[in-house]
Amino acid sequence: MLSSVSSARVDFQALLAVILCVLAIFRGGSPERLVAATIAGMWLIDKLFHALAQAANHAALVPTGHLLVDVLALSGFVGIALYANRVYPLWIAGFQLISLVAHIVRLLNPAIGHIALTILMIVPSYLEILAFAIGTWHHLRRSRLTTPAPSSKDF
Repeated sequence: MLSSVSSARVDFQALLAVILCVLAIFRGGSPERLVAATIAGMWLIDKLFHALAQAANHAALVPTGHLLVDVLALSGFVGIALYANRVYPLWIAGFQLISLVAHIVRLLNPAIGHIALTILMIVPSYLEILAFAIGTWHHLRRSRLTTPAPSSKDF
């Protein structure tokens, strides 16, 4: 039962992310498109590491892959946040930082509870999607009501 709930959670999050990324790519400004590309890149790299780990029959690659995905994603989100004329990329970068800190916590304290580690790694991804949805919605609303603000400082 618990595995079916987890599977449904992953499927729901993936569907929501795909819908938001498609919307951002076709209707968003450059920060929205860059955040969408970063999220899509996270998903692709994660799938690649899972496939490599399965092919090599080496499960230890998966946590290393997740760490790499989180570092690359944090780099991308911080870069977007520094130049975007939006606030929500800062929130996304902050949530991504929490995910990265979870890896450090796991290295420093291997005895950490599974539930605590799960919360540190999974909840921020939902909050990233929520911040992305709110930010994209505000951009679309602002674009409809007035002339859109510049997407960024120097994009």
